[in-house]
Amino acid sequence: EIADSIGIHFSVPSGYYTDPFDVVLTSPDPSRRIVYTLDGSNPQTSENVISGNSPLVVRVDPASVQGRALTPGVVIRASQAEDGYRPSKPSSGTYLFMEKIKSQAWPGGDWPVSTVNDQLIDLDMDRDVVENPVYSSLIDDALLDLPSISITTGPGNLFDPLTGIYVNADGHGTSWEKECSVELINPDGSPGFSVNAGLRIRGGWSRHGDFPKHSFRLFFREKYGTDKLRFPLFGDEGASVFDKIDLRSEQNYAWSTGSSLNSMVREIFSRDTQRDMGRPYTRSRYYHL
Repeated sequence: EIADSIGIHFSVPSGYYTDPFDVVLTSPDPSRRIVYTLDGSNPQTSENVISGNSPLVVRVDPASVQGRALTPGVVIRASQAEDGYRPSKPSSGTYLFMEKIKSQAWPGGDWPVSTVNDQLIDLDMDRDVVENPVYSSLIDDALLDLPSISITTGPGNLFDPLTGIYVNADGHGTSWEKECSVELINPDGSPGFSVNAGLRIRGGWSRHGDFPKHSFRLFFREKYGTDKLRFPLFGDEGASVFDKIDLRSEQNYAWSTGSSLNSMVREIFSRDTQRDMGRPYTRSRYYHL
């Protein structure tokens, strides 16, 4: 059995922050313990789970490696726990630190150093850009100019040589779908969403191991806790209830392959032009991931 999955309350909302702080996690039922992780893994099953009574204070400090790798964001996934029951489906909070993002390097822990199964993994923020006087003063505004989508899952779900979907990107179907938490973070503080979902790789040619930036597809299923995403992703354009959505990077023609034919701007321009001419079109928005 699974404990009641009514969400845990986070005292501080997900977003961008400057200094370390405390987050208070509160269970709707004070008799239940809280179990949580800081490494992205699911607290229902993780070997790295941390436990305490509600209300529970968690320190959010990007310089800390207690229970986590040295990533530029701190992510908490928390569930309620009760003896005799499996912990509830997790709630999540993502706390991003701008200066740490700009200096991001290999974070240690279970994150791969370079390649897995011949799949290139490049985690460093490019110093040639960050320290370039042409761009350095623009990066903060650029990061805050778009909403961010935070996907949280155990590193093994992405990078395990045998089962990780990112390093076996040609895998298709539900056997190559991993659980995750997904949050929409609006930099202006307006409401986003926080749900659980299934995560797969999407695309065709861009699944090849020599393609360094794969795209994702999110599936909303009751077994993860949310049967559909109910959120107006495109404002008053089209649907506001979704069974699945694509998070599509540039694919065949992309900066990550060195192509001069980067499709990121012209594809959405073409779709929006179809809209403006009253023709059928694919709805699109830009996000940081």
